[in-house]
Amino acid sequence: ASRIEGRVTEEGSGTALPNISVTAYRQISPNSFEYVFSAITDQNGNYSLAGLAAGSYRISFENSAGYYLYEVFENVSDLNAGTDITVAAASTTFGKDAALIAGGKISGTVTHAISQSALPEIGVYFYRFDGVIWKFQNYTTTSSSGVYTSPPMPIGQYRVEFYDNSQSTYRSEYYSNTFNFDNATTVLVSALQTTGSVNGSLSPISLSSTIAGTIRGNNSAPLAGIYAQAFLFNAVSGRYEFKAESMSDSNGAYLIENLPSGLFRMRFNDRTNGAYAQQFYSVSSTLSDASNLTLNTQDSLTFIDGYMAQARTISGTVRDEMGDGIAGVNVIISRWEPVNNEWFSVSSSQSLAGGVYTVRGLPDGTYRAQFLPAGGSGYNGEFYDDVQTIENASDLYLFFGDSLTEIDAELSGTPTEIVFPIMSAFRQIGPGSYEADFQGLLGTMYRLERSATMLPMSWVPVGPPFEAQTGGNLLNMNSSAPKMFWRVRRN
Repeated sequence: ASRIEGRVTEEGSGTALPNISVTAYRQISPNSFEYVFSAITDQNGNYSLAGLAAGSYRISFENSAGYYLYEVFENVSDLNAGTDITVAAASTTFGKDAALIAGGKISGTVTHAISQSALPEIGVYFYRFDGVIWKFQNYTTTSSSGVYTSPPMPIGQYRVEFYDNSQSTYRSEYYSNTFNFDNATTVLVSALQTTGSVNGSLSPISLSSTIAGTIRGNNSAPLAGIYAQAFLFNAVSGRYEFKAESMSDSNGAYLIENLPSGLFRMRFNDRTNGAYAQQFYSVSSTLSDASNLTLNTQDSLTFIDGYMAQARTISGTVRDEMGDGIAGVNVIISRWEPVNNEWFSVSSSQSLAGGVYTVRGLPDGTYRAQFLPAGGSGYNGEFYDDVQTIENASDLYLFFGDSLTEIDAELSGTPTEIVFPIMSAFRQIGPGSYEADFQGLLGTMYRLERSATMLPMSWVPVGPPFEAQTGGNLLNMNSSAPKMFWRVRRN
């Protein structure tokens, strides 16, 4: 028999690390490995993986009980990207060392919002800010006593999601007590420390309430296919945050279920066709001027009706610096909402071949436009007219039935070749359960994301990143929400 030996230390200081689990794996097929043998480092950080047959191995270093980050030889975090270690018969392979990075942890307790009893088997998801965007980092589940502790994670800023994995009993939320990722409280993770008391308190869906009504055009005819959207006031952030939505039927009727108690405002949005301008209850074109609706526990509000007028449009062309049209650029039209103290996305569209776009569904008002190219396209985004922030953007005025044309943009940057992943054959396999076929670029890491709204999109990662497989991947998706949007993007 053969063996692999080495030493594990702390990166930077070189301090020996005892009690590190070192595991050998053998590759049995592309991206598939089987466990072979494991050992624990001694007080000097030394380990010995014995009893190995001749062949190729990959080894991992793990400190789940401590603070050091998981690592695969040689200095990567993914077994698929590890370096093969070739072992000859009846020999010892020396010097397979590792220097582990000191991380930190997050811990807390998840309880029932009313009874305060512990909630077991609740998924806890951790998202880390990389300096540009929030990315999924890791996850765990609560114990029988509702307690959780994260795996060791890199130091930095995190946001935490508490998610009912059954998606049928409790309403998910972000720390601290918000339904909106953008309003989640940032948690700091420091080296060799546990940031505690990051707690969650989930409300049961069974105690939820409803809002219902009818949506009509300005001629009182019922409108089908209009989205009724409920915005819940968050006392912590002082903002109205999107909570849930429902689409009107052929009689113009809608019903939004599974709502918590609280103070709501309603929006009616024709995002399917854009023929009608957005409207807020009651007969207002802005969130700031909308009427408040008080919803109690197990309450039902009815006759919350919407009356919608014909929409205005903003159109133009998106070009590169050579004057060629750019397709696939997201054009987002926003207006200032004093009640939330923010720019609020009203409608959006995507440029077509030749770079032309038309944004529909706009009521009278003052707007600003953003041009957001696809990630990885090589183009740089901007706001109208040729500025980098919405605060410096030019106002666009829509009044007295007018529509605006020639609201154009010229984007800088150099286009790159983009390989678009394909998600197809989306199908329902059970209540709230769906699956789809995914074909990505072989060996490329992707992540599944979901958004409860289309306008505005608020994409949140679902589960850990995954690698595109030969022959494609089968994606599983679960949601108890009335409407959920899904996408796959490169990690």
